[in-house]
Amino acid sequence: MYIRVKTIKKQEYGYLVQSKWNKKQSTSKQKFSQYLGRVYSPQKQYNLTLKDVTKAQDIENYVKITDVNQILNDIITVDLLNHNLKRNRNTFSDKEFYVDISNLKVYNKKLVPCVVKINNGYLCDYTLKRLFNIKPSNTDEVQFGKELARAVIEAGIGIEKELFVLVFDKLYKKEVI
Repeated sequence: MYIRVKTIKKQEYGYLVQSKWNKKQSTSKQKFSQYLGRVYSPQKQYNLTLKDVTKAQDIENYVKITDVNQILNDIITVDLLNHNLKRNRNTFSDKEFYVDISNLKVYNKKLVPCVVKINNGYLCDYTLKRLFNIKPSNTDEVQFGKELARAVIEAGIGIEKELFVLVFDKLYKKEVI
């Protein structure tokens, strides 16, 4: 599944779409799955890092002692602060929308679900839940790495390669170096 954005009357709206491949005709068919809401696109204004937000001196040590959900929470916090959203505990707000990380919700001022476009990805209820609920099942290491990378990219989260590897190792139940 992926997120498709359509423009209707100069407004962008996000939809969750499922793609199926037809072998006989060698074509794909997209099937509408879920309406996600209006798309908002805040501009990136700052270049904060994880060290700036968490006040951690050593990222490896921070990853070792911190829970995975808190690490993901802090990474999303960095991106939202870089896009000039105002912070109130675990809720970030703009003039038009809110992002509630603790409840994994993104909604506008009318409390209707919406989508926030950041870093070539889309932050919404679906992508937040997918990112926070990803678990290493019976898949191998490479497959799980691809799933985690896709979840991070689809959510529009900018993460350094070294930090991604540390988070991957922690999620995959390995010893972090």
